[in-house]
Amino acid sequence: MKNIVFVLFLILLAGCGGSTGAKKSEVKQQIQKKSIQNESEAKNNTNKKSVVDESLDTNTTHQIFIIGDSTVNFSNDHRDVDHKSRVGWGEVIGEITKGEVYNRARGGASARAFRFCPRPTQAGDDLWTLSFGKNLDLDWDGAKSVLDSYAKKGDYLFIQFGANDEHHYGKAANCGFGDIHGVEAFKEDYKKQLKYYINEARKKGMIPVLITPINPRHYKNSGDIQEVREPYVSYTKEVADEENVIFLDLFHKSVDEFNKLQCNSGNIDPYGPCEVGPNWHIDSTHLLKGGAIEVAKWLKELACNKDENLCKEFK
Repeated sequence: MKNIVFVLFLILLAGCGGSTGAKKSEVKQQIQKKSIQNESEAKNNTNKKSVVDESLDTNTTHQIFIIGDSTVNFSNDHRDVDHKSRVGWGEVIGEITKGEVYNRARGGASARAFRFCPRPTQAGDDLWTLSFGKNLDLDWDGAKSVLDSYAKKGDYLFIQFGANDEHHYGKAANCGFGDIHGVEAFKEDYKKQLKYYINEARKKGMIPVLITPINPRHYKNSGDIQEVREPYVSYTKEVADEENVIFLDLFHKSVDEFNKLQCNSGNIDPYGPCEVGPNWHIDSTHLLKGGAIEVAKWLKELACNKDENLCKEFK
């Protein structure tokens, strides 16, 4: 009898041990599963990893400085004869950002002209003067002076060129450089100028951001938008990749948004005309204020999809 009881005890003990081992195995599998899940989540999060210096205080609100052309700042353009009916997105983006915005963009500027061509001291009727309009300090020297005075480590420099560069205006708008046929030379010089601005920003501990210009509201007979900013959009993307810079593709965003609309009665609300009027007093490139606000919102969307720290700079 004692032997039978002892055997039963051993059987029960073996059963308990098996149950314990199974539980241990189950727990181990759960831990491994959780570890794999965490690794997967970490990999997914790298898609929006910021290119910002990790030593920066990302909870602090930073300032945004902007250089570019008339689609960023139209208020200084000589064609502004109708008292600010047209507005650049840089003039309104401060309404949706937390920090101060310094809009130093200039109508008619290419990447090279902004750096090398100072504003004329007097108005005139030559191409040089007409390309640059008013406000004599809206060039790189003027922008650099503002950066020297107000920029702090962690602030942003938004850089948008390409709209005027694509026209190859020739030696007048490009300070004696190149000619209308020098496509490859213009490409290399364009990239060189963007890299110059990027390096200047980084010297000050700032974060450069490359932005492509909006596409004009030109529609083909098919009703689709006509894309006219290439190849400078691609050149900008090349520089962003080469320099590991935040890249906000406003060009393709505008194409997508404008393709959702139709050119009715020569106007697209709230952006403005979708045809060109006499003497540039009506044009399909620049924006009404409502359109500029929408474009600023596109930039916020692009920023939040691209970089988590830049996203924090918006309301």
